[in-house]
Amino acid sequence: MKNTVCVIDDDDISNFITTRLIDKIYPGSSIKCCRNGRVAIDHLRTLFNSKKLLPDYILLDLTMPVMDGWQFLDALDEEMGDLNITSKIIIITNWIRKNSRIPLTKNKNSFF
Repeated sequence: MKNTVCVIDDDDISNFITTRLIDKIYPGSSIKCCRNGRVAIDHLRTLFNSKKLLPDYILLDLTMPVMDGWQFLDALDEEMGDLNITSKIIIITNWIRKNSRIPLTKNKNSFF
């Protein structure tokens, strides 16, 4: 089965490496890169409104301009929380938090 992935990161090199790794491990995956959280929220809303499936996985950087990863998670809960999004959210960042397996949001699929 083909995986769908949304990569949210403002770094072109990270996006290149991430998409290459995904394609190597899961050939044929559908991958969409978004440069910040606002672009990603708009992308997810467009998918939902056009009755397309939301991504299986969201790979999320925490430090980005416009809307960072934390703000994206808040917006996901506030703007799209009633949609029962089941995408698995995976944090990909160099930002470190001391207690590493804590819930990020009310979304039971989000851990760091």
